[in-house]
Amino acid sequence: MAAGPTVIDVIANTAFAIGLTLHLAKQDGREERLPFELARRNFYACAKRGLGASIVWLDGDVRDAQELIRNQLAEAAELALIEAGVSALDASHYIGIIRARARNGQTGAAWQRAHANYHGNDHQTLVQAYLDRQDDGQPVHRWTH
Repeated sequence: MAAGPTVIDVIANTAFAIGLTLHLAKQDGREERLPFELARRNFYACAKRGLGASIVWLDGDVRDAQELIRNQLAEAAELALIEAGVSALDASHYIGIIRARARNGQTGAAWQRAHANYHGNDHQTLVQAYLDRQDDGQPVHRWTH
């Protein structure tokens, strides 16, 4: 199942990725400050641990991914989107979803794990709960178990 479980989550993910890409593309010396091998390690750390990952950032410091998003990257992505011509209202709305996830720690993958921890490995129940919540249209950071 997709970790960005609703349309609004997918749009927020896309807005964040594009905004962050635009922001990082303007950074001088980014390749020297974050060589490919380090970026690769960061990628796999995030894939394994989600928001709980520790990554090496451009300044060379090890950072908590959730904290980095909350304190630096969400704002950078939002400003880059606005600079690129996205309305401030849209940029704020979609990046606000990313901020909310970074505040409460609930991504699609985190919700799936919590649901399984609470309800056991009943995959039919998991899929039905997922579908019910998708129909509601609320972003995943607002879902309950």
